[in-house]
Amino acid sequence: TGLIEGQSAAGISFVASTAAGINNTGVVAGNTAGVKLQNATIAGALNNAGVIRATVGAGASISGNVAINGGLNNTGSILGQTGISLASASFTGAVDNAGLIEGSASGVLIANASTANVINNTGTIVGGGAALSLSGVVALNTFNNAGELSGQTGIGLNNANVNGTINNTNLITAASTGLSIENTTFAGTFSNTGIVSAQSGIFLANSTITGSISNDGQVIGSRAGLS
Repeated sequence: TGLIEGQSAAGISFVASTAAGINNTGVVAGNTAGVKLQNATIAGALNNAGVIRATVGAGASISGNVAINGGLNNTGSILGQTGISLASASFTGAVDNAGLIEGSASGVLIANASTANVINNTGTIVGGGAALSLSGVVALNTFNNAGELSGQTGIGLNNANVNGTINNTNLITAASTGLSIENTTFAGTFSNTGIVSAQSGIFLANSTITGSISNDGQVIGSRAGLS
């Protein structure tokens, strides 16, 4: 319930190490990361019911081979330039967000990474750029949005090779594009049974779709629904 702060690095850092679990109901603050996990194993869970924040980095930074056996569970706030970053990572463990994940650049960034389990959002994910950003080679098991994604772009796939499933059953709102796929090979599945609302609902450019995009909900574009 107190404060853990790293003024020049991470608030909490586990590199090539093992921890029983991390439970935060206070504030974890860092410069480069709020919580940094690199080639680490968390035998239990990472539970946040407080605030995890970073000044210039990610609220939660995950890289290398990382396992969180009890999952990353957020009912509080995770804040940073990126809310949660999975970069050059092989990640085992579910992510469940029922709180707020917010990044001035991206809410959740998955870059050159693979996830073995499910990412579930029933809360809010906000990005100054994209709420969910995928780039590089990404093997995504499943991303389920039953909450709200909000940003300049709702979901952005840029310069990526992506395989996995993305489901929206609630709301994606964006100032520019709801789902943007640019310079990307998408071999996965995007399914919308909720609402996607933006200037352009779905935008495709210089991309190859070998998977599927299906809509049984509403895709609303003030300029174009699909372009």
